[in-house]
Amino acid sequence: MRYLTLFCVFCFFILLSQPAAAQVPVLACEHPDYIGLKAIYDATNGEAWDRADGWTTTCAPCEWYGVRCDANGRVTAIALANNNLMGELPEAIGSIEFLSTLSAPGNVISGPLPESLFRLDIWDLYLSDNFISGGLPETISAWKNLRFLRLQNNDLAGDLPTGLTNLRNLRRLNLAGNQLTGSVPTGLADLPRLDIIDLSDNALTGCLPEDLRDRCGNNGVRLSGNLGLPWSGDFNNLCHDGLLADQVGAPCDDGDPNTLDDRITDDCGCGPQPDGLQTLGADEVVQDLTGLQDDGRRNGDTSVSGLQTPVNNTRAVFQNAGIYPNPFTGAQLTVTLPGNTSTAGLRLYSITGTTVTTQVATGEVVNLTVPQLTPGFYLVEIIMDGERTVKKLMVE
Repeated sequence: MRYLTLFCVFCFFILLSQPAAAQVPVLACEHPDYIGLKAIYDATNGEAWDRADGWTTTCAPCEWYGVRCDANGRVTAIALANNNLMGELPEAIGSIEFLSTLSAPGNVISGPLPESLFRLDIWDLYLSDNFISGGLPETISAWKNLRFLRLQNNDLAGDLPTGLTNLRNLRRLNLAGNQLTGSVPTGLADLPRLDIIDLSDNALTGCLPEDLRDRCGNNGVRLSGNLGLPWSGDFNNLCHDGLLADQVGAPCDDGDPNTLDDRITDDCGCGPQPDGLQTLGADEVVQDLTGLQDDGRRNGDTSVSGLQTPVNNTRAVFQNAGIYPNPFTGAQLTVTLPGNTSTAGLRLYSITGTTVTTQVATGEVVNLTVPQLTPGFYLVEIIMDGERTVKKLMVE
């Protein structure tokens, strides 16, 4: 009995000497960028990443896969290309206050870009080939040091922000393959360091800004695949035709399968124009034809085909006037006039002011014989009842 008691006491002390059951340690990291990095890891399913060396398992973020730091140990870059990130970028990314490069193309990142990202001093944002949605805010203008903005092949929507034109250090802008709308901002082509402007395959509309002409001959401008732009965004046509006014009447596609022969309208919209281009008002005629005078007018002759050229112009007289076919091919242009017309003077001339042909006409339908023309834009002047209008004609 005595030996049994001693044995039990011995076993009791053995049990007391054993360590308690192992506990899973909780990492308490005081690095100032740890919270933001862990939020990225958690929000994008970090456990399923292809590479996640060191992430959240040590308190040395500068040693983690894809993380770079400055001399003070602060995170400045995150590079996780093609690494199976899945989910939305968290707002906590804004707590990584010295982050200047975020590169994670070829992942499954979705949702909008977090607002906090635009409060950082980003130099390079490279998130192409993901599923990022939402739009680009005007606050993008705060990225004064931005060099590269590459967000092609995502699901971005909304208008292009005019704030892009404030990014004086921008070198490459690639937003191709999204669902962006609105017009190309005026001033974008004036950015001094911008080499690449790729806005192809979006849903942009409107006339192209004149400053883009300074980029003619530069294959760094890519606008094709925007069906609502003149020539569906074929930039070479703008360089060929030159004047902004010549974009009116250019072919486009309004996206309606029930309409054909869509054209850029006077207000830079896109739509069908079955009876030719819209009539220009007096003020528009003056703006379009400034400095474009035919030889007769240079000599002080104010008549066209024997009719006095009027000083005042109104739209009402020409409400039913039209020209077709437009675009034009062949040798005969049909001009329709109001039914109460007695006599009308017609003149076809180039945008440089050279007269091609003139005719005095009567009746509601007039066939104007046209010689062979070089493809491009021409103007048809109609004078009747002391009024004058000009219609644009595209020759194919």
